[in-house]
Amino acid sequence: MHRFSTAIATIALAGASFGQDAPEPPAAEPTPGVAPTVEVSFAGDAASRAADMLTGVWQSGNTIDETGARIILSIAPVAFNGIDGTLYAEMSRSDDLANPYRQVLMQLYDFDGTLRLRTLEFRTEAGPALAGMSHIPDRFPQSITGDDVIATLDIDLSAEGDGFSGKTPYAYPTRSGGAVQMTSEISIDGASLTTVDTGFAADGTVVWGGDSGVTFSRADGLVDVLRLESPDWSHQFIQINYTEGEGEPVADGDFLALHYSGFLADGTKFDSSRDRGEPFRYLVPGRLIEGWLMGTEGIRQGAARRLIIPSELGYGSRANARIPANSTLLFDVEAIFIERAEQTGENPDEAEAIDGAAAEGE
Repeated sequence: MHRFSTAIATIALAGASFGQDAPEPPAAEPTPGVAPTVEVSFAGDAASRAADMLTGVWQSGNTIDETGARIILSIAPVAFNGIDGTLYAEMSRSDDLANPYRQVLMQLYDFDGTLRLRTLEFRTEAGPALAGMSHIPDRFPQSITGDDVIATLDIDLSAEGDGFSGKTPYAYPTRSGGAVQMTSEISIDGASLTTVDTGFAADGTVVWGGDSGVTFSRADGLVDVLRLESPDWSHQFIQINYTEGEGEPVADGDFLALHYSGFLADGTKFDSSRDRGEPFRYLVPGRLIEGWLMGTEGIRQGAARRLIIPSELGYGSRANARIPANSTLLFDVEAIFIERAEQTGENPDEAEAIDGAAAEGE
């Protein structure tokens, strides 16, 4: 008998399971959805051209450590509540696309006839509420306003060849890496983007950066976004595929072990298998909410996805434990192991894989 039951703490959260008490699936068949246009107002033609050049997914030319991972920078214009001309940017490791380690806003604005690029940091950790929004900018939450960000530095931009380049007009205070102040530079031509940051000690010596910086090239196709919609839903169902995984997709009758974290739209975490240090294992398809079934259908071992589930595919108008009524649900899921239906009894390989995943989640 397996050490893991087919219903763990999530069952206690949801009454019996994600979906035993959930609303019936909608009657209308879902159809492929289209990304809505994001209307962002920029300060003139130069700012609009710079925004177009910045927008997209970028990959660093050099690796960052012995694993061979690279920096992935993803940028998209967003309609930000309270500030015009904004783009949202997130940085991730290429081997961990689902978990950006830096999230920042950029603003393109005119300062006394000069085009400026301003960075705005979030006053509190942006975290899961914004993770992935560079790939679905139409869902950038309007609950975040100008009061939630603080300006950190400006870069004066000027046209150069087919693109733009610029640097900070003066050094800015910092506490990073033993430096007390820093400067930044950027150049972009539509096909490449280069950033150079330099940190200075109190005596004026360079303590980090100051070399040729980091050069990025476009890397479209790293992340795939699936959208489905129905007249019965208030919002689209969205599935962001960060990693495809390997092997055959899961099928009915298989046992699926995966790690997940569940969030409300404001980033509030309501459940996580990683926090418990134990993957969620169940017999596919399971008695789970419709959005979960849609978002894990055909998943392969090692796949990582973010699911954005409208309330109609979750718990609808009924509150459930820490989930308010009519809540959009966000799930980050990673398939750890699939035990095929033809396999019987305890599987040593599965046990080892699950134990390893549990250790990583602690």
